[in-house]
Order: sequence, then structure tokens, then C-alpha cells
Amino acid sequence: MYCPQCATHLAATATRCHECNLDVQRIGQILRREERPDPAAGFAGQMQRWKQQRSSLGTLLVMCSLLVGCLIPIAVGVFNGSDALGAILPALAGLAGLLMVLGSMLLMAADGTILTGDDHSHAAPDETAQREHKSYAASR
Repeated sequence: MYCPQCATHLAATATRCHECNLDVQRIGQILRREERPDPAAGFAGQMQRWKQQRSSLGTLLVMCSLLVGCLIPIAVGVFNGSDALGAILPALAGLAGLLMVLGSMLLMAADGTILTGDDHSHAAPDETAQREHKSYAASR
């Protein structure tokens, strides 16, 4: 660190400048705090980047599946009456379906619909469902 008044090089733990006697303790504290990354902010930023990457990759895969799907009618036109048509059509359809499923899963993961790690299977029913259950039980 350097003294802001006289530009003398100081140790990172210095409390006063040895040249001009300026109190640099607060400056050192601020610099040391900036050097330590906040783990919570780093994790949140990383999660946001993963979300954006999943969304981008999911969109790309869905678009590729549509492109492969467009190749099916082209293959029918090009290979009409050929034995190769029997092998090409199922391969293209399978590839288009696979890309569509993977892309959709990545988009849902980016949205938080799946792969969130939240277990809602043991969640208590909401008040509306409880009232409906009580009114149904009372009517029986």
C-alpha cells in the first residue's frame, strides 16, 4: 500500500506513514477487506452465470432440434424412393427429439422448475386445500 499524502510505500499492516505521519490504519483496513472476496456474493454470481449458461445452451439445443426437424422433409425430397430414406428418417427424428428434450430440460433447469434441490414432496397443504377438505368431509 502507498501513503495517499506522500506516496511512500508502506507495509499492508501499517497504521501510520513513517515519512509524513499520516494515519493510514483505516485505509489499510479497507484495502484488506477488498482483498478478501465475499463467499456469498461469489456463490450468487456463480449461480447467476450457471443460470444464464443453462438458458443459452437450452435455447441453442431447441433451435438445433428445429433445424434437424426441418431436414426431415428435405431428406424425403432428396432421397425419395431410395433405400437410404429408411435409415435417414428415424435417425433425424431421433436426433431432433433428443435435442428438443435436452434443450427443454436445460431451459427448465435455468428457470428453476427442475434440478433446484428443493424438496417440496413433504410440504404441508395450503389453507385452501385444507378448507376444501373440511367442507368435503362435513358434507359426507
